[in-house]
Amino acid sequence: MQVHRAYVINMKYIYLKGKTAVQMFNDDSKNSVPISRRYKRNLDSAYGEYLLS
Repeated sequence: MQVHRAYVINMKYIYLKGKTAVQMFNDDSKNSVPISRRYKRNLDSAYGEYLLS
């Protein structure tokens, strides 16, 4: 899922989704990825569907 012009993420690694950034986890670290206004609506709907599946 694309969340920013420079970032594509895998939704199974999302730890926390805020209004302007997504916290992601890896085996040994947590990273913050910004969410652009352009992709926010698509992320909200796709992540909602992902959580329900």
